[in-house]
Amino acid sequence: MRNLLILRRGFTLLELLVVIAIIAILIGLLLPAVQKVRRAANRISSMNNMKQIGLAGQNFAAINQGCLPTVGGFTASTKTLGISLYATLLPYVDQSTIEARIKSGVSGREWRGDYVVQTFQSPEDPTVQSGQATSSYPCNAQVFRDRPYLNRVSDGLSRTVFFAEHYGYNCGGSVYYWGADMNTLFPTPGPDGVNCVRAPTFADQVLGDIYPITSNSPPISRPSVAGLTFQAHPLPKDCNPLLAQSGNPNGMLVGLGDGAVRPLSAAVSSNVYWAMITPNRGETDFAD
Repeated sequence: MRNLLILRRGFTLLELLVVIAIIAILIGLLLPAVQKVRRAANRISSMNNMKQIGLAGQNFAAINQGCLPTVGGFTASTKTLGISLYATLLPYVDQSTIEARIKSGVSGREWRGDYVVQTFQSPEDPTVQSGQATSSYPCNAQVFRDRPYLNRVSDGLSRTVFFAEHYGYNCGGSVYYWGADMNTLFPTPGPDGVNCVRAPTFADQVLGDIYPITSNSPPISRPSVAGLTFQAHPLPKDCNPLLAQSGNPNGMLVGLGDGAVRPLSAAVSSNVYWAMITPNRGETDFAD
């Protein structure tokens, strides 16, 4: 009987607390590793998205005699959807169904859930909202404006940023829908000081556009607001819609003109960064 009673004895309170403490420690040790793996998986997925967008641009140019679409979705020789560069690229990222829906008369500006394109949304973008057809990858207006031919990128396709990362939803009061002309960065200012490639937003009017200014010999490019590059992992409330930003604290992904995707360190120098933004100003201060 005594042995039977001993076998039925449960844990004491102290033993139970020790077990709970050990489990909590193990979870604490495991959580950073899990977060690191998840972040790495998100980075790979985001790189794949940007790679697809870059290749879509390359394929479009191959069909159109080296001419890229403009930010408004037009080429030098043909008028396409006329909504945005991203609408023009829909068939090149396996989204012909959405393209057909827009062409059939269903408004491309009704950004409901059936217009969501996963390729245009980064898993590292903390502002992505379910059912919102936003984009986390704006194009570089220094490249995709006027008559954007690949052969005009004289600084080199492998040294020029075509696409960057950006928070898509409610960044400083702005929403980056893939079907809007505003889905671009680094515009050239017009005569009135407001960019000439998309309708000015409230942030534009208050803060002013941020674009590269090139001077000196040999040429050096600097931002119109001194010292700025991009934001690495800002809180959504601290997001500046006029800058590129990444949800990764280590840096930002950029899609280059040759279709390659490259990570930029959060510590990249201003001169190197803005040299990569300009397509044809002859800077020699590039990242290796």
